[in-house]
Amino acid sequence: MDHSYEAWVAHCFDHPVQDPAWHSDVKAAEWTALPVVTLAHLTRFFAHPAAVLSPYSDAQVDQGLWYIADAFSPFDTTLPSADRVACVSAMAGLYDDLFALRCAPTLGHASDGAGGAGPLNSACYMWWDI
Repeated sequence: MDHSYEAWVAHCFDHPVQDPAWHSDVKAAEWTALPVVTLAHLTRFFAHPAAVLSPYSDAQVDQGLWYIADAFSPFDTTLPSADRVACVSAMAGLYDDLFALRCAPTLGHASDGAGGAGPLNSACYMWWDI
């Protein structure tokens, strides 16, 4: 399996939007890279997500972000603490480089379409709770 950053992005986001989400399927491919590699990919992604996500719809991005929240953790204490802190700090990029550009200016719990919220609003609204 290719464990490059580009392969990780595709693994997380390059799926049709469906309910339940692709990653709920027991047959879904699992990411098998070492945790240190995955943490580096998370940090890079969080810092500047807009460019790599430009080919994906808001619904695909939302589905992928929920997958990331469920499948990967920057809080794994077996990883170097400086790398974990850098990853969490990089999450500001999600807001500056992604949510601010692609989310409607309304609360995420209204992401069912009420109030003009789009599919990404729920992830934006819930990110720190996740």
